[in-house]
Amino acid sequence: MNTLFKKTNNVNYVIIFLYLITLFVPSLGAFDFAATQWFYIGTLNVVVFLYYLLTPGYLSFAFPKYVKLFFGIQILTFIVSCLSMTQSIIIDESIVYISRIFTFIFCIFNLYIVFRDKNSFSYLGFSLLISSVLFIESFEVVYYFFTKSSALRTTELLQGIPHRYGNRNILAAAIVIKLPFLLYVFQQLKGLKRILPLIAIFFIIASLFLIGTRTAALIMAIVLVVFSIAYFIISKYSIKKSFKTIMPLLIVALMALGFSISINKIYNNKINSYVDLFSTKLEKDLYNPKGKSNLVNGSGRKDIWNSAIKDFKKSPIIGVGIGNWRHNSRADLAINRSNKQVIFSTHVHNDYLQALAETGIIGFLLYLSVYIISFVLLVIFFRSLKTNLDRFFTITIALALIGYMIDAFFNFPHDRAPIQIVLAFILAIILGFSSKDSQVKESLEITKRTKVIGFSIAFIMLLNAVNLYRDYSASKVQFTLMKELKTKDAFTQKYKYSYKQVVAMLPDYPYVNQIGTTNDDIKAMFAINNKKYDIALKHLDASISRVENDMWPRTLKAMTYNVLKKEDSAFVYSKEVFDAVPSVESNFFILKGIYKKRKDTVALFNLYDRHFKVRPQNITAWLHMCNDIRNYYRDDSLALSKVNYALESYPYDKELISFKSELVKIMSTKPKYDAIGSKLDKSVVDEMTEYFKAANNYFNQKDYAKARIQFLKVLELEPNNLPTHFKLGLLENLIKNYKDAIPYFTKVINDKYLNNGRPEYSRGVSYLKLNDNSNAKKDFLISRNKKWPAALKLSDAFFK
Repeated sequence: MNTLFKKTNNVNYVIIFLYLITLFVPSLGAFDFAATQWFYIGTLNVVVFLYYLLTPGYLSFAFPKYVKLFFGIQILTFIVSCLSMTQSIIIDESIVYISRIFTFIFCIFNLYIVFRDKNSFSYLGFSLLISSVLFIESFEVVYYFFTKSSALRTTELLQGIPHRYGNRNILAAAIVIKLPFLLYVFQQLKGLKRILPLIAIFFIIASLFLIGTRTAALIMAIVLVVFSIAYFIISKYSIKKSFKTIMPLLIVALMALGFSISINKIYNNKINSYVDLFSTKLEKDLYNPKGKSNLVNGSGRKDIWNSAIKDFKKSPIIGVGIGNWRHNSRADLAINRSNKQVIFSTHVHNDYLQALAETGIIGFLLYLSVYIISFVLLVIFFRSLKTNLDRFFTITIALALIGYMIDAFFNFPHDRAPIQIVLAFILAIILGFSSKDSQVKESLEITKRTKVIGFSIAFIMLLNAVNLYRDYSASKVQFTLMKELKTKDAFTQKYKYSYKQVVAMLPDYPYVNQIGTTNDDIKAMFAINNKKYDIALKHLDASISRVENDMWPRTLKAMTYNVLKKEDSAFVYSKEVFDAVPSVESNFFILKGIYKKRKDTVALFNLYDRHFKVRPQNITAWLHMCNDIRNYYRDDSLALSKVNYALESYPYDKELISFKSELVKIMSTKPKYDAIGSKLDKSVVDEMTEYFKAANNYFNQKDYAKARIQFLKVLELEPNNLPTHFKLGLLENLIKNYKDAIPYFTKVINDKYLNNGRPEYSRGVSYLKLNDNSNAKKDFLISRNKKWPAALKLSDAFFK
């Protein structure tokens, strides 16, 4: 190993190592690894910069023009980010992000100081360090899956992957971005020495397949293909040399794929498919060929990206504020979310568009210019090289940068410290290429003026580290409190901490935690737990006033008013949240209870329809709807069709199976139209359900002509389907065909389908519009006796 490090100063390698181990920094009790790791980098920046100041030779140089340009762009980025704060909803969030930008800039600077000295920097030595870290990461992943090789490949299995990145997508990106350095090591070594890097490459590729993220797989494929082509070209199109290098890589890649699909088998009698690696399901849905994806189309990256573009249009010059995209209105995303709680994407999943949305066109162009300058410098440097060693390392750096750029297009690596460290290495090395000095003279002292400036910068860096510590410290408290909130019900289970304790524990800065919960939201929930409802409502009002687009405090207000039995207030807030995010279960169930209490069956079943469009996996709601169909519509056949529809996507759900079994038994003993409905063939029931669903959709869209066609198709299959008769009556009334509406309502009334007074009231409206006041009066009177709300509002003078 001594020969590998002879070209470099050992202290430089210590600095490199200290930055590299960022990915091994644990959360230390923080809500997220990011807070701890950014604090570590900020502190390390101060220590390393002070070392440079106190050690002769490090800072006694002039910046080359490209380095000046690069750091000039970084300073402008910092300034634009600060200016964007004028548009921020949450200033705290912007300060945290600006602090991380400042940290990243000086991280690049500190590493540039190391890499600008070409005679104390070994390409192979550095690549070996990166590869060692990479092997450890990938070995952890492969070992995890190997020790659980008999477990099914499910979402739950993947959620248990050990890492320090926040989620597996980021882990996979961090691994694949470092892969080019290992390929460089493999290419540089000869003979039997290649066995070790080949083993490492096996683990890296296997880990990427096992993690199963498509972006990382795409980057891996591009890296391997470009590396192979580059080797073939640089080796002067030597087929023999290329075969010896590329063929082992291909064999190892195939072995890694074979290993990945042969463990965690979904079916005992066959290995997993390539698709199974990248498309996993929850264990309960594992053997369901359709699954919930057939029932709902969730908001994917495309919707999030469109939302970011809309935000850019709001403030095209300086954006909506650094770090504040997630606090702007997400109405276009929320309406289609499938989460049962108010949870939104905190990132755009595209760093380019996030820069555009948050810092405007100026920040976006500055962001792009970093990559442009980097590639310009790589091309300039590559053209000046004469040895294959230098050329391959340039290609290695280019591949790593391309990998980062691709990941930045689909994810948010800017937020993850370990990936930013890799990018800082890449950029610092590229800047080092532009240095004309072949060696740093260790005897040179910096001027007193430079020292004063340097210590001033070090003081600012120290203040920045303090700010990062505040973020980390708050994150620890947030994590402690959020564990309580996530595992216990604020309204029914006792929290470990009292409201007074939480007020004392919780720092004011930053105001919003990593998942978007405000300090006032947290205080409100602990106040609710202590039955201090008035205090809780004040905190929720404060939260709404600061983050007006957040639906979570409104959800809590609805739940609080519901507990206090203030129906009108509970209804107002529940409906506001439900209209914005119809997937939220708490508001759905509150509204359901209120509509049932008010006997508003039309609103009730519209509620079900809207909820199931975005959250069809709510089994409890399916069962409630089926029971409500039986109670209000007295239509067991329709209830059975709804159960069958749910079972198509959740065929192994025990509650649905049990409900269907009991319903079939009941239907087998019932006479009349219920018996007819139970004898309908399943395919007929399914067809009828589809027509009814389509008709309702057209009805809600006020396309009554198309709705009538679909409703009539239902009656062709089941002439006595009373819900359809009723909806047709309402339809004809709406388009003023009052005479045609009367027979439909009469059918519903005679068969005693609804006993809440609404059919009589609706038929009364038809008679009234036809100037048949006598029959209208009779129907209105019956409806009034049944306490239908609209009939109760009629003037007594009308009946006289």
